[in-house]
Amino acid sequence: DRVSYESGNPYGEGKAEDWHSASEAAAHTVVNITEPGTYVLSGKLSAGQIRVDLGEDAEDDPTAVVNLILNGVDITCTVAPAILFLNVYECDGDWSVDTAKADVDTGEAGANLILQGENTVSGSHVAKIFKDKEGEKKLWKQDGAIYSYMSMNVLGGGKLKLVAANEGLDSELHLTINGGDISIYAGNDGINTNEDGVSVTTINGGNIHIIA
Repeated sequence: DRVSYESGNPYGEGKAEDWHSASEAAAHTVVNITEPGTYVLSGKLSAGQIRVDLGEDAEDDPTAVVNLILNGVDITCTVAPAILFLNVYECDGDWSVDTAKADVDTGEAGANLILQGENTVSGSHVAKIFKDKEGEKKLWKQDGAIYSYMSMNVLGGGKLKLVAANEGLDSELHLTINGGDISIYAGNDGINTNEDGVSVTTINGGNIHIIA
């Protein structure tokens, strides 16, 4: 709920409805995934986040891959994305505006969300936060209830009900959906890929229903 740093520089762009208290944040449990592999999640997390962070060098490491299997989960996070891929392998590491193309193969992506059974994910977002310096350079921004800083795949034959305070399913580069029965209820965009002129959203299969 900050408005400015002690220096007087603005803290960020969030509006009052984006704010949350320190006690609300502290009530959440963060489940940290820090090693490559396949992880099966089931059960209820009523106030928390699944956070995948394989380290700052993961972006260039083809083995830094996490397969996150949702198999009957109910996850709620009211202060940030409910599922966050922060640092994993980026399969399109040489991307640029000049070489951008319409067809992108994300098969080797480090962020993989695999749907099994019936799943409900309710998430919020983090509005843009600035560094404490002149020029207001962005420090942090996570727009979606499920958010990946790297290219992401969604696979499997299960169901996902995604309820998003802001945007729903987000990737900062590419997003490929290969299956699943996906319903998204979003306060803003249902699906968003962020890099203008570069990001590609590919839908090869599955059923998608969006109310945004």
